[in-house]
Amino acid sequence: MSANKPRKVGQPVYRKPDLRLVPSPDEERKPQAPDPELKEVLDRMRRRYRVQRERIEREPGGKDAA
Repeated sequence: MSANKPRKVGQPVYRKPDLRLVPSPDEERKPQAPDPELKEVLDRMRRRYRVQRERIEREPGGKDAA
């Protein structure tokens, strides 16, 4: 709604929100080292994915072929 147009009775007045960004107090904190167990699980998942992709690429006529 423009400031120049008259508003109808009962119509709410639009006001821009008074929001602002506040810097997080944790921004200066150094990142933590990843959990070794989680890193191991992720590495295994990546390895399995890579092996599966290689199998699919080697067998173009396999069951997953489109």
